[in-house]
Amino acid sequence: MKKTVFSIIFIFSVIAIAFSSCTLETSDNGKLDGFWHLVSEEVLSADTTIDLSGQRIFWGVEYKLLNVSDKDGVYGDYYLRFNHDGDSLRVYSPYKNNWHENGEDGGDITVEDASVLLPFGISALDETFLVEQLGSSKMVLKSSAYRLRFKKF
Repeated sequence: MKKTVFSIIFIFSVIAIAFSSCTLETSDNGKLDGFWHLVSEEVLSADTTIDLSGQRIFWGVEYKLLNVSDKDGVYGDYYLRFNHDGDSLRVYSPYKNNWHENGEDGGDITVEDASVLLPFGISALDETFLVEQLGSSKMVLKSSAYRLRFKKF
């Protein structure tokens, strides 16, 4: 009996220590979190819509980072910080993912030319989008240059 009580107390002590020594950081991004496929880009100045559904261009949102990537390997892979507040989404501080195919981390490279982000619908190194729609499966973002339509993957 004493052995069982001791075992139970020991197990609860280990669990309590484990939870008290770790800080669990969770995302409060709500429906923004996830893997979004960029399916179309409306160029506002030309009133033209480009169908991108056949390309594999994605925005991945997790915790405090936005990963924009081209899974076909044409345009690269980038990380940006972001702030999402109500109907506003600010993306900034872009870095090129410099992970080598052989598994070595080459260190991320600061992006200084915003044109490398254009294939992802981002036209500035620090850009704010109006969140026109954000649901469980669809998202529409509008910048000064583009209206981007996404489908959750």
